[in-house]
Amino acid sequence: FEDLIYTYRIFREHQGYFRIQTSEGVPERIFKTLTDLIYTFEKPNQGLITNLRYPVKKPKALRRSQ
Repeated sequence: FEDLIYTYRIFREHQGYFRIQTSEGVPERIFKTLTDLIYTFEKPNQGLITNLRYPVKKPKALRRSQ
């Protein structure tokens, strides 16, 4: 979207559910899995500047040899 990168805050709630910070006035929604959250916000007009495309997997931690 206009050659810009947007960062969204995704929060993990105390019971393991996920929510995302959206535009002001958009009702807060809670998701059981991160996949459910991504699937919902892949669609346009869900309260984000641009729709989400895919989750990025967390890289595995590198082991330090001693």
